[in-house]
Amino acid sequence: MLASCDRVHFCRGYCKGHHDRWYRTGDPMEAKPLATRARHGGARTRLYDCWAAMKSRCSNPKHPNYHRYGGRGITVCPEWQTFPPFRDWALSHGYTDELTIDRVNNDGNYEPANCEWVTQSENSIRLHQQKETTNAC
Repeated sequence: MLASCDRVHFCRGYCKGHHDRWYRTGDPMEAKPLATRARHGGARTRLYDCWAAMKSRCSNPKHPNYHRYGGRGITVCPEWQTFPPFRDWALSHGYTDELTIDRVNNDGNYEPANCEWVTQSENSIRLHQQKETTNAC
């Protein structure tokens, strides 16, 4: 049992949070307890999923579209590496569940100055227009 923890005993002398940390890392004091991971209040929302997918496309070589994002050098700005600043920007720039994030400059990074919220149909039209421009003689 940890002297600094007064929560209810769960297993091996640890509360549930410390037990989960011990089980994952071997050290009950190493990481945040599982219960505090989503304190930003956005988990399981469409906006959170959008943020997580954006980060994954840019940083996870196993993502199916990595070659179109991270593989081309597109990154997520340092400010948006955590969800709360991204959420605050999104909500102050017109985010609704019907919109998707779009980079104004297709070769630019995901950052406040280069992103906006558009409908999926607007995004598809822009993609088609970009392909026509790059394929022109």
